[in-house]
Amino acid sequence: MIPFFPKPYNDEIYFSIIARYDHLLLNNNKETLEELLGNKNKPLDAEYPLGISYLVDQVRIFSKNYTVEYFLNNHTNYLFYRYFHKDILEEDILFLIPLFIKIIITLELNKLKN
Repeated sequence: MIPFFPKPYNDEIYFSIIARYDHLLLNNNKETLEELLGNKNKPLDAEYPLGISYLVDQVRIFSKNYTVEYFLNNHTNYLFYRYFHKDILEEDILFLIPLFIKIIITLELNKLKN
């Protein structure tokens, strides 16, 4: 269980919230990734909120407002993506985002191998 969680600023990005937690606790990055995202090897990226469900499980004790939807709507680019994909149902976007993230990461890893 984590000792605290910083209250996210209005429009603060997901990456920044996790970075503030890391800084305030004087953790090393791997410890923070393990505590908040459940995997110290999971990449932390400002664009793609990997581990958001795990994060919500860890921080829900600090506020009932901390939900996946709260973080997606207020601290990621989800609303931006949704604006350009109005024809796709919101539930589908929430389902597809993790798949897109996996595809992008796989493509990036393949670039590094080549």
